[in-house]
Amino acid sequence: MGQVRISRTWQWPLLSSKTLKFSILMTVGKSDNSLSAKARFVVLYHTTPPGYARASHWDLMLEQGSVLWTWALENEPLEGKQIVANRLADHRLHYLDYEGPLDGDRGEVHRVDSGGYEIEVAGEDCLEVRLIGTKLRGRVRLVRDGQDNQRWWFSFVSDSARA
Repeated sequence: MGQVRISRTWQWPLLSSKTLKFSILMTVGKSDNSLSAKARFVVLYHTTPPGYARASHWDLMLEQGSVLWTWALENEPLEGKQIVANRLADHRLHYLDYEGPLDGDRGEVHRVDSGGYEIEVAGEDCLEVRLIGTKLRGRVRLVRDGQDNQRWWFSFVSDSARA
């Protein structure tokens, strides 16, 4: 086993037209048929208070440099379901390890899953990542809706279904 740094630059406008530059440090080698990716992800269940602007939802957060790319999933991220995923502003890395109340009376978050991930495909309108989590182990595909830049479609296929 050894470590490899992968650096990429993509022109991929998420919330702006800036160029995306990132670097991932990965441990190369296999143990129990898994990858040890250093880029982290978390899925949080965000319970919102009654009357809040957004209903309770699941947040998918992918570590990219000093921020978390974030999508609000309208439904639980289950295999075989296509789910509306609204692209949110980047979040602080703090949420990778946080559970509890949110400031500003925005509700609270509880961890559903977390782990590492690796990017398999990245384009302006499509992102595919392989999640290596406790519960979610497989490929996530996010495809931008052609009508709305902030609206994406989320789908998940587990490693066991692909075998």
